[in-house]
Amino acid sequence: MTQVGEGVFVPQPPNSGGDEDDEGKKKLSVRLLLFFDGTANNRTNVEERERNTEVYQVLADQWVDLKAYQSYNNGRSNIALLEAQVDDRTPPNGFDYARKLYVEGAGTEDREADHRKGLAMGTGSTGIDAKVTKGIRLAVGNIRELFQNSGEDSTLKKLTIDLFGFSRGAASARYCIHKLMDAGGEPISEQLEVEGFPADKIEINLVGLFDTVSSHGMSFNNDVKALKLDSIRRANRVIQLEASEEYRSNFSLTTIDSAGGKGQRICLPGAHSDVGGGYRSGPEAQIVYRGHQRDRHSDRDWLLAQGWYRPEELRLPTSRNTLSHVIHAERELVKTSYSKIPLELMAEFIQGEGVSMNSKEFSKLIDLSKESEELRQLQARIKAYVVSAGADSRPEHWQRQDPLLYVIRHQYLHLSAHYSSVGMSPRLHEGQRRRKYHEG
Repeated sequence: MTQVGEGVFVPQPPNSGGDEDDEGKKKLSVRLLLFFDGTANNRTNVEERERNTEVYQVLADQWVDLKAYQSYNNGRSNIALLEAQVDDRTPPNGFDYARKLYVEGAGTEDREADHRKGLAMGTGSTGIDAKVTKGIRLAVGNIRELFQNSGEDSTLKKLTIDLFGFSRGAASARYCIHKLMDAGGEPISEQLEVEGFPADKIEINLVGLFDTVSSHGMSFNNDVKALKLDSIRRANRVIQLEASEEYRSNFSLTTIDSAGGKGQRICLPGAHSDVGGGYRSGPEAQIVYRGHQRDRHSDRDWLLAQGWYRPEELRLPTSRNTLSHVIHAERELVKTSYSKIPLELMAEFIQGEGVSMNSKEFSKLIDLSKESEELRQLQARIKAYVVSAGADSRPEHWQRQDPLLYVIRHQYLHLSAHYSSVGMSPRLHEGQRRRKYHEG
């Protein structure tokens, strides 16, 4: 993918040949796919770590606090993987050109230290608003390049935009619709007119979301009004893959209720980044309970019954403070292969809208043939569930005790709510882990 300033994009000849207007100009239809990554997710920085570049070495030596280069130590999210696998060299039927664009996650910049304000609050120079502004700038710039280098006297008949995002990137995708389409934003229609190629029609087609978490500003409360998260009502279709086992207090989810009958909610097993991707396989050690002694054993029983841990992986040290009893939990290995299942699901929705994927490479990426039989069983169960649940998909469907989920949780899913880091503690309701939802 060529971004503005990174070289000249030379488009292929139009797919459909284009219509002509009264002046004999070709009227072209363009498909634009815009991908917003999640907080602390940045594929360029992941590549810097993998190649052990000087940029990464300097940051690793300079910062004792891992949060300063958190984006380097994460894995690739499903947004980064999806964008890389979309084939924009083959425009969908009815379109002359297709373009795809990737915007890195809140709190990050390419080859720079991560920004605390962007990571913590989604604000500032690397916050939600800044990422949306960058996405729109890249979109207009790429359309400009397309027309400048097409070698044809042409006009823009139709611009169809698909948006995708994970976490705050999902909030960015939703906010971007407002900025693109509403008079109070930065209407792309006006920007294209200024550039000299006004569009006859602009539409928002598919909006694909992985677990919308805005957590914007200081309050970490309902951001629907402030970020116009209900702008998804403008889209032709909205899909949200929700993490049924995300319990962190600061990770409330914004629903897609405003999409009405055009929206499809799909609840899935796992925590936020189990669904959206970005974990790396490895050991896990954290404090999963802190509180009164009388509740500690019941919480331990729940952790064991759900399959999160085995008895030998939990330690309950003694404490003289009756309100500060803890449970230490350790697992030798938590794999990340489960994230391939929601990745494949979203890809199927994209392909259903006529967009091509790099078939051979993508097939290898989502292959589970070398994984456990249990994971393949879960994959089949989820595919059947998407069809059978319809409009009745709910997180409770995946929160129950279940023999298959008992195995899956221990091997593949992350208990993201814990007490080992600031801002990661669970939301508790009557002693039970519960997520908060905002109607969006």
